[in-house]
This record gives sequence, structure tokens and C-alpha cells, in this order.
Amino acid sequence: MPESPRIVGRSDEVSALQRLVADLHRSGGSVLITGPAGIGKTTLIGDVAEHARAAGVRVLELTAAEAESQLPFAALHQLLFAFRHSIAELPPPQQQALRQAFGEADGETPSVYLVALGALTVLSNAASAEGLLITVDDAQWLDPGSQQVMAFIARRLSSESIALVVAERAAEATGVFPAGVHIALHPLDDSDSLQVLADAGGRLTPRQRRDVLAYAGGNPLALTELATRPELAAPGDHALPLSERLTAAFAARVNHLDEAARSLLHVAALSADGAASEILDATSRLTGVHDLQTALDAIITEHLLHSDGSTIRFPHPLVRAAVLSAATPGQRSRAHLAIAAALRPGSDQRTWHLANASTGPDEHLAATLEEGAERARRTGDVSAAISSLERAADLSVDRSARVRRSTRAAEIALDAGRLDAASAIIDPLESGDADDTVRARLAWVRHLLPGAGRDGQVETGLEIVDDMARAGDVERAIDTLLTMAFHFWGSTPTGLPWHRFIEQASRYGVEDADPRMLFLMSWGSPEEHAGRVRRAALAIDPSELASTERRRLLGLALGAAGMQTDAEKVLSGVADELREQGELSLLAITLTSLIGSRFIMGDLRGSLMAGLEARQISEETGESFIGLTAAVLQGFAEGVMSGSFDGAALAREFPSAAFALPHNPFLVQTLIAEGISLSAAGRFADADQRFSRVVDPEDAAHHRSWAMLALPFYVFAAARSGRAEDAAVVVERMRDLGSLVEGDLLAWGLAFSDSILAADEDVERRLLALTREGRNAPALLVALAVLDRGERLSRIGRTADAATALQEARARLDALGARAWADQSRRLLQSLGERSPRARPDLGQALTPQEQRISALVAEGLTNKQIAAQLYLSPKTIAAHLHAVFRKLGVSSRVELAMIDKGGSLPMPFPTTGTANRR
Repeated sequence: MPESPRIVGRSDEVSALQRLVADLHRSGGSVLITGPAGIGKTTLIGDVAEHARAAGVRVLELTAAEAESQLPFAALHQLLFAFRHSIAELPPPQQQALRQAFGEADGETPSVYLVALGALTVLSNAASAEGLLITVDDAQWLDPGSQQVMAFIARRLSSESIALVVAERAAEATGVFPAGVHIALHPLDDSDSLQVLADAGGRLTPRQRRDVLAYAGGNPLALTELATRPELAAPGDHALPLSERLTAAFAARVNHLDEAARSLLHVAALSADGAASEILDATSRLTGVHDLQTALDAIITEHLLHSDGSTIRFPHPLVRAAVLSAATPGQRSRAHLAIAAALRPGSDQRTWHLANASTGPDEHLAATLEEGAERARRTGDVSAAISSLERAADLSVDRSARVRRSTRAAEIALDAGRLDAASAIIDPLESGDADDTVRARLAWVRHLLPGAGRDGQVETGLEIVDDMARAGDVERAIDTLLTMAFHFWGSTPTGLPWHRFIEQASRYGVEDADPRMLFLMSWGSPEEHAGRVRRAALAIDPSELASTERRRLLGLALGAAGMQTDAEKVLSGVADELREQGELSLLAITLTSLIGSRFIMGDLRGSLMAGLEARQISEETGESFIGLTAAVLQGFAEGVMSGSFDGAALAREFPSAAFALPHNPFLVQTLIAEGISLSAAGRFADADQRFSRVVDPEDAAHHRSWAMLALPFYVFAAARSGRAEDAAVVVERMRDLGSLVEGDLLAWGLAFSDSILAADEDVERRLLALTREGRNAPALLVALAVLDRGERLSRIGRTADAATALQEARARLDALGARAWADQSRRLLQSLGERSPRARPDLGQALTPQEQRISALVAEGLTNKQIAAQLYLSPKTIAAHLHAVFRKLGVSSRVELAMIDKGGSLPMPFPTTGTANRR
């Protein structure tokens, strides 16, 4: 294919790409190039690659292939192949993850995020002093695993000397690649089009030139091709799309070649990594021809391939498409078989090539694909898992196996929130073709698709679970029962037949001391079972439980039973495990529980950090409801610290908010966040209005567990709004919540409420009851109770005692970072003529949230490598963030930073940039 010696009409785009390379000494970044086939994406990518090489920048080039778009991590393996030896230098979890993903090690296939972190670290280490440029062409054909990894890397380049340029067809854009710069390529104008024709060297008559310009429509590849073959632009053939006409032109060149050359092209088109030795080996197996140099030379002469001796590449993705379109099904099948024969037995790549070669049912191959699908699912590569199972279903010999595999594909799609995909898979299935176990599973998927929790669907779900158990699939029945509990609890905690959940779990063999049963009892009927759950849960050593999931359920049970301190300890350990395992989706869910637990205990910054991490993960995984949950729960601590919670901002940030926020659990959580924020700002009547809905059993927003958390803040606001009597009624109703009263959460709330509602002469005794030995009340509640005492003493004229109490409250609130309430203390002290120290500058005003997280981990004694592994960043990025932290805070060592993080004195004032520094 003739190549234009220069790029015409793309000066702005070329400049943008060259700036990306020039800036690598300062920071990395990404560029996304989109446009139709032939518009110039490949040419731009090639140009920036040559520019980078000339500047001494290391370049990695990758072109994705449709033929291997469902092979797990095929493209990533190609990208990292040159650095395969450096994998041994990675931390063991990342090293193992990459080796297993590439089929080089046995064991459970790891999370896609551990694979991505390992890849990022390899590439970060590979970047030279001048930087590293990675180009990815035809990204719409990246296999899902590689696609996720590349998107993960693209989001982490700002502190790396790595540039990523991704090109994909606009009509087939994946939408997953974040781009610092987006270049959307448009057709060339007539002037530039004429220049392309002149550069291509064609000799055209004026009429041919007009025909070519009209037909090409400003498409550079079409112009270049038609410059030497103007007959293809003859009038009357414009009904075919331009890409199809170009494909036909390239296919005509293929048909002129001999059989060996055509076979070589077929193998090259179906191979992913372009390794010349592998392509030639497979072609020799296919044709029996051992010396293929003549065939390769003929292909290169026709401009259908490029080769540098070690690799064989297509000059443009449309050429690859043309080769495949010109091949018969039999030719493609034979090429797949030849490639499979050259690959390692048992590898996913070999299995996929065999599956594509198969023309009829093959149970052995179907079973192998099914196994590969489960491996892909465990990595988080949902698309590959679904595709493998659907192909396995196609290859199944009997209808029962076909329904079973399709049902499993639908289950995975449903778990990933891909409702349309699940529906499309499940709709044509006939339950009569399945055995009892699969029939129950199929019914469960169909049950969930339209939405659950309404019109008696809870009862239907419980019946389906029973069907699973009767069919012998007991473990799945138990798991489904737990899923139902999770699903319904947040929106409908009362009025459900929770006794049925508990009874069925018992019938399935779940023992009373099993964390799964403790979870069901504490979430479903805490008034009745909280005491029993506490005794059983506290007797369990979490380290002796069989799995991380059992430990997570134990932590949730402790929290629901009111044991917040114990719950936080267990769930923090679970979060550490999930980070190490790369189970980011479950980690984000666990972190949302920790946001609440840490807030209750007064660890405001810990609550914020858990929320930040959960939100970042939700962006990574695409689980917007988890991100929204974290954002709302973060509002509790933000309200205490700043007296501001912007619910409207959530609606702008999360598209799902418009649907979710008017309903529980988001409704009750939002009301609490708003109430806390309004109260901290001194707007107690408005706060009381929000909290009153939360604690009113007749209100749609009421949720028993969240009402327990809100109780002390409600009473504090109500007492300052002239509604202490109404608050007292609520407090007495809360005392009737059975054994929940014995748990920390409600006991703290009731003791605090008693202190706030006590008569002036009784407040000292009530305050002592809140702080008495063994109560271990949260620091925030103690500080607010002391603030309340200071206010009372001031009202009755005991000025000296009031000042002492208010100084104590101010000091406690400052230490917690509760700036809004601490400022209330300062204003009261000022009204008494007392002075108080200025608040210690807030880390949040000087540092970004990410820098705060890194500073906190430094204070815990973690190394850069350990922090990088925990935050899913590279060590270079951690070092860059720390450099910024040291500069902002005026410190020069990790010891000084740890002192500041733990509340020590500052070597210089923090910059006061407010929220503008938060990003």
C-alpha cells in the first residue's frame, strides 16, 4: 500500500501528540484518537512513534486483533513480552498475578486489578529517563482483560514518565479509556485532499480527480488507495460504504497471490502478537511449505504486510479486515487449527483458536471453555467469561448442558449489572431443557431481571432458593439467600419475612455460630437476636474462619448487633485482605461499611479516607451505586468537619443519583448527612426537620439501623430547637429495641441523649454516665456532651465553669478535626470574653485527598512500595506525591511528616487554599 511521505491536514493533531512526548520529563498523560476507518488514526500513531524514537523515548506499539479479542490478556501479553524477565522483580502478589494471567503459573487466576497493578509497575520501571510511549491501535478489538488494564494504567499516568496514545474507531468506541486529550479526526477538506492525491503519485485526469474526491469524502486512506486505482471510484458504485469498497480493493490483491502466500496472510490476520517465528511456524504446519520467504516477499510487494525480521505487521487494520473477509470459512478454520497446534496445550489462547475452528458440537472443547470462563470471571474479566460460556453453549452436545452454560453466562452478566446482556442470554432458554438445579437458577435470574423486592417477589425468591436446595445445590441456595438479604435490607429492613431467611438457612445446615447465620440474624431481627449474635461473634477468632468472605460477614454481624469497635477491627482486616487479593469490587463494598463505623467511633479522617478509596475504586470498576453510597456516607464526616454537605453536587457527579436518592438507603443516608451538616452550622431547626424523618417509623425514610446512628445528633438538634419533649418520646421508643440496647451503638446514643435532655442540675451525673469507665464512648459524642454542658453553665451564669467546659469541648473537637462544631465553641468562648487558640491548620486545606491518604500511610510506617501496593499505584507515583507533600508542608523527612499527621506541631503554616486544592 503506498504511503504518504507526510501527514496532510493534521498539523494541530500532530502538535498535540508531540507536546505529549515533549512533556514526559514533567508528567505523563494519555491521548484518545477516534474516527472512522481510514481517517488517519494509524498514520498519526506511527508518526508520534517515530517522533518519540528520534527524541530518545522508548516506544511500545500494539495493534489489537479482532481474531483474539476474547482471549484473556492476549494483547497485554504482547505488550509486556519484551519485559517478561522484569516480572520477577515485582512484589510476589503482582508477580504471581501476571504469570497466572499469561498462563505461565498454576493456581487461581487473580483479580484483573492485581494484573493491572503488576503491568503498571513493569511499565513504570521500563520507562527510560526520556520516558516511555505506548501506542494502541484498533483498541476496540482489545480483549476485555487487556482493555481494563490499559484503562487502569491510563488513569495513573500523571506522575509517571509514560504517555499512552489509544486509537479506536468512533462507531465502535469502547468508552472505557480516559483521555487527557481527545482527538476526533474529521474528513480532510478538498484542498488537503488534493495534496494527498498529489503526494500519492497517481496520474489522474480531471474527471478521475473529481470522481475520487467525491467518492473518498476526505478519507486519507481512500484518497491514497484511489490515487493509483481511480476506476474504483467510478460513478454508480457509491451505494457500498467506503470501508467496504476499500476492503474489497485490498481483498483483490490477496486473490492474486498463490496459496502459500494467502495462507500466510490468513495466519497473520488471526494471530495477535505478530511474532514472525510463530506466524511462519503455523503457516508451515498449514501448508507443508518450510521456506516461506518467497511468499512473504510477494505479500510485502503488494503492500499487504510489513516485516522487520522479528515481527510481521499489517500496514493498516483495514488490510487485516480485507484478508479475513476474503478467506472462506474453511480457510479461517484451518488457519485457527494451525495456530492452535503451535501454541502450548491447555492455554486459553489455544482453546479459543480451537473453538473458532470448530464447525460442530464438541463437548470436550465446551467443557474447556467453561473452565476458562470461570478463570476469567475470577480475574474480573466479565466480558471474556460471558463470551466463553456463550461459545461453550454453542458447542454443547446436549440441550441440558447448553442451558446450564447459558444460565451461568446470564448469572455473571447479572452480577456485573449488565441487565440487557443477561436478558438477551436468558430470553430464548427453555427451562424444560434443564435439570432441577439449573431450572431453579434460571428462575432466580429471571426473577431478578425486572427488579426485586416488590409485589410479593421476596416470597417468590425464597421459594426459588428452596428449589435450589431441594435440587441438591445447597451452597448456591445459601449464597442466594445471603444475596437476597443484602439486596433487600437497605431499602426494606422491616416488614420482610426475616424469620423465613433464618429458618431456611438453618434447614440448609447453617449452624447458629456460623458467620452467615449471625449475619442473617443481626440484619434481619436484631431486636430479638442482637445479644445472641454478640456472644457468638465475640467468641469467634476471625483468623480461624475459612475465608475472607466469612470474616466480612462476621464484621457486618458485629456492626448490626451494635458492636462498632469490634466490627471496625474485623472489617479493617478484611479490607487489607481484599486489597492484597485485588478484589476491588468487594473491597469498595467493605469500605462503605467502614465509613460508617469509623464515623460512629469519631475517627473522622479515617471515615473520609475510606470513602475516598471506595469512590476511586467505584470509578475503576464502573459501579456507580457503590460510589454514590460512599459519597453520601462521607457526608457524615464532612458535615461535622466543615458544616457543609452538598447533596446537589452528588446529583451532578453521579447520573444514578436522580433515581437513587429519593429511595432508601440513599434517602435516609442523605437526610442524616444533611442533618449533621446543618447542626454543625448552627441551623438546628433545619437539622431537626431532617432527623425527625429518620427517626419516625411512619416516614418512608425511616430505617431502624440508621435511626440508631442518627439518634444522638437528632436529640442534640431537637433540644436546641425547642423540641426536647418530642426527642424524649423518641428516646423512650428506642429503649424498647430489645437486646440492641445492650450494644455499643444504641447504648452510646441513649447515654448521650440522657445527658442532653437532663435537667441542668442533673447534667453532671448524666455526663459522667456517658464517660464512665468501660463505656468507651465515641470521642465525638463526648465532645458534644461537654459542649452542651458549657452552654448550660453559661446560661445559668456560671461563667468560669462554662469557660472551662467550653475550652475542653473546643480542644476535643479540634483534636477530632470537627472544625464546624469547634468554631461554635470558640464563638461561645468569645461571648464570655475568653480567648482560645486558633485551630490547627487542616491537612485537607493543604493536601489533596490522595496526598492525605499517602501521608497517613507514611505515618503508619509503610514504605513507598507498600503504599503503592495498597493504593494500586506505582512506587514512582507515590514518590512524586510525597515530593509534593514535603514541599507543601515544608518538611524534609518521613519522621516530620508522621509527626504532623499524628497532630504534632507544624514547621510552617499550611497554605490556606481551601477546597480548591481538593481533587
